[in-house]
Amino acid sequence: GSGPARDWVLAALRAGRHVVTANKALLAEHGTEIFTAARQHGVVVAYEAAVAGSIPIIKALREGLTANRIEWLAGIINGTTNFILSRMADAGLGFAEALAQAQALGYAEADPTFDIEGIDAAHKLTLLAALAHGVPLQLHKVHVEGITQLQAIDMVCAERLGYRIKLVGVARRRDDALAQGLELRVHPALLPATHLMAQVNGSMNAVMVQGDAAGSTLYCGAGAGSEQTASAVIADLVDVARLAGGAPTQHGVHAQPIAAAP
Repeated sequence: GSGPARDWVLAALRAGRHVVTANKALLAEHGTEIFTAARQHGVVVAYEAAVAGSIPIIKALREGLTANRIEWLAGIINGTTNFILSRMADAGLGFAEALAQAQALGYAEADPTFDIEGIDAAHKLTLLAALAHGVPLQLHKVHVEGITQLQAIDMVCAERLGYRIKLVGVARRRDDALAQGLELRVHPALLPATHLMAQVNGSMNAVMVQGDAAGSTLYCGAGAGSEQTASAVIADLVDVARLAGGAPTQHGVHAQPIAAAP
């Protein structure tokens, strides 16, 4: 959450401590304040585990695609809703029954509101958009729709038309007659059944990125799980250790910030 966690993180930064976090709600809601504090105190906030579990999408955007102007990114970035939609499509379940299965297997919380209403995906999209497009964190500007209105008949009709329904988060640059600026949205979408992301099922996540130099790249993996999250956290810890071991500067560290939003 974003209550006591905000106070603890800010206290750590003001004490000159690097912070590694998996808390996407905290960063989406208070990231501007947190990243500003990190810069002021010469430390970093690393958050690979906050988005897409084991998929190193933050590092891919920050390092592997750094030469690119990102034109758009689109992702299945909530494992709970992807599991529910997969069960509805593959087993013909209704929404309530699929949700109950997700809860029984531990994919959904007792109160699944953040997942099924698209809020969790919006938090993650906010972080990805800020990093990919060099804009401030803008959670309040994300158009958000969940999956609670979907029924089994929707999945059947989509399949007959050659589509799969997925909850996707999209961030893309717009410069046309209809809109200019950055489009941010989370909602159920029809993906052609042959599309790679349409074949990402269960609790898996996937993010597709379109860069002006690299073209389209796709990142897919487990979006949740204790070991998967630990993998991302430890990767950030290693980055922080390498950073702290560099040549000293006036702030005591030497390197470009390993994780920062504008």
